[in-house]
Amino acid sequence: MHLVCPLEFERNALRALARRRRWTLHCCGPGAAGVERWAGASVIPRGARVVLAGVAGGLHLEVASGTAVEVVEVCEAGAAPTVPPLRLTGLPAARCLAVGAPLTTLESKRAATELHGADVVDTESAAFARVATRSRWSWTIVRGVSDGAEHSLPEGIAAWTDARGKTRLAPVAWAVLRGRISGGELAALGSRSVKAMNAVAAALDAVDAADVKERTGR
Repeated sequence: MHLVCPLEFERNALRALARRRRWTLHCCGPGAAGVERWAGASVIPRGARVVLAGVAGGLHLEVASGTAVEVVEVCEAGAAPTVPPLRLTGLPAARCLAVGAPLTTLESKRAATELHGADVVDTESAAFARVATRSRWSWTIVRGVSDGAEHSLPEGIAAWTDARGKTRLAPVAWAVLRGRISGGELAALGSRSVKAMNAVAAALDAVDAADVKERTGR
């Protein structure tokens, strides 16, 4: 099985698991651009099981930060929803909204929920769904919730990582110095993200290959 993480810290969180289960681990970089660039160089064969795994934002209070979900429908504005062919874990099912940039305010999260009825939001799921469908992989998406519906994010957070998914320390420090996020808030976000990825790792580690169910019936 292949695990694809948009960010380096997500890949690091799953490194021990991937090594133990003998799964192949990838870091594609953030956003649709990262997914598409990575896919252009990918040699994953047709029919392979591929999981997009990482953190996402929660849009409902019922989807608590620090927990994980498995995406059963991917939606984006102006496009028909996509249903992953693979149901891999026993995690709660969720509808994921793909957007072009992180939703940083409570107002933007509420608006997204009202417009699309989604449970979580990310910037990679739609692009990944297109690539995975085109490549004829057996795929799914597992997301840990790093920021819940009650959490805002600092302006410019997308600049905290580079195109390869690595953390850029200078923009993070600048955000603290400019008062866009306090040291305590930064630590809390980091703690929630770690907890979210631990939930992702635990769910994937519980997967028994013999029990995998595919909606396609293969």
